[in-house]
Amino acid sequence: MDAIRLFVAILILMGNAYSSDDVIARIELARKLEVPVPKATPYDSDPKAREIYLEEYTKAYRLVVAEVVVGCHMTVNGRYKAAMQDGWNDGRRAAMRRYPEKAAKLGSSLESAVP
Repeated sequence: MDAIRLFVAILILMGNAYSSDDVIARIELARKLEVPVPKATPYDSDPKAREIYLEEYTKAYRLVVAEVVVGCHMTVNGRYKAAMQDGWNDGRRAAMRRYPEKAAKLGSSLESAVP
């Protein structure tokens, strides 16, 4: 998890009465989670785009499990923007389906962070 995402996550969660130590602990726990990534992606024909898609899928999935909302992620531009955004959004949706109790805790914060 890069420093910018962690900083944004902490800022968002501070308004929800989470301590930064708690946020970091939950993120570290989620990083150990084996994420069930999809076997096929919309980017299978481009190895680099596929790699980015799966990387972002995994990050977003883990952040839902950690109950952390990062809303500034979609400001990324460039050749692989779609793969990054799709992976991020698909990973979040998959985690919300798998862990509805975590999605419920995040509530409207999670939905407002999706572009």
